[in-house]
Amino acid sequence: MPLTYLLKGWPLTNSDPEAIRRLGNALRDLRRHHLLDANSASFQELCELSDCVEDLLVQSSTATRAMSNG
Repeated sequence: MPLTYLLKGWPLTNSDPEAIRRLGNALRDLRRHHLLDANSASFQELCELSDCVEDLLVQSSTATRAMSNG
């Protein structure tokens, strides 16, 4: 079942913000809906990965704003 969530954001065909956003949404959904299914190590890894994707999105939006104001 968790693979079903990840397939919503996969494959990453490029590094555009929209592709990363889809992956981030899939990871958040997986985190939210499978809290009880994951063991603690797997859940911790999922949280770290999800946080990294969120950081990428923040950096991307900051760079886009800087270029627009530029």
